[in-house]
Amino acid sequence: MKAFLDAVLDTAWPALFLDFDGTLAPIEPRPEGVRLTPARRRLLRRLAAKLPLAVISGRSLDDLVARIDVEGLTWAGNHGLEIRTGQTVWTHPAATRARSRLRTALGRIAVGLPAIPGALLEDKGATASIHFRVSPVGSGTKVARLVRKSLAGLEPWLEARPGKKVREIRPRAAWDKGAAVRRILSGLKPGTTPVYIGDDRTDEDAFLVLAGKGPTARVGGRGSTAARFHLTSVNEVWAFLRALDENRESPTRVRTAESPFTGGRRLGPGSGRAG
Repeated sequence: MKAFLDAVLDTAWPALFLDFDGTLAPIEPRPEGVRLTPARRRLLRRLAAKLPLAVISGRSLDDLVARIDVEGLTWAGNHGLEIRTGQTVWTHPAATRARSRLRTALGRIAVGLPAIPGALLEDKGATASIHFRVSPVGSGTKVARLVRKSLAGLEPWLEARPGKKVREIRPRAAWDKGAAVRRILSGLKPGTTPVYIGDDRTDEDAFLVLAGKGPTARVGGRGSTAARFHLTSVNEVWAFLRALDENRESPTRVRTAESPFTGGRRLGPGSGRAG
């Protein structure tokens, strides 16, 4: 952790990008069981007052905001297909175009899913996930087969991607967490250095985009990665964040005049609890 922390502290204008499940919170058998403690929320709030802080997750935007419940962050849900800054939400056009096809695919999956014990279908609006963390060994093959069958004829609009005991269904678009980071960075002060922490295959897209541009850290895992540094666990992520909070004093939250969220919709009063 020390080498990663030193690299971040040597950065004049860092912006922190954090994955959620497996990074800020342990992965749970059921995604609805994940919560942050009040102490960890307070730490994120302090950091958000000192530097730009974004959370980028495969969860839906609304779910992500509600579970973290911290003001002052930038939120990227559905792997960056939805991005919220302040009260403005931008949605990737491909997600809007594919919405009716996604409903069709989910209807097909719902018919076949009961044959896979423990599998859970999560509709996240712009994307969907089939979780099989508590399913019998070998269920991943069955889930992949069901998804492939359910997407038949819908391939021009939708695609499937693997994750940790999960199969993701997304709009077919040249978009990922790396692209989301680039979009968020475009609204920050020139010279801002991105710092990214994540644990899953989807975070590798961001590691690749940020290679040579800022410190990146992979959480857990022993496979190959494009990240420069390694953190062993969620607990070590929080140890890093505490150390960063203790060693970082001056606020750096400066945006450019031009927002990267042009064309986004404004949230009305009472829409969401944080942001």
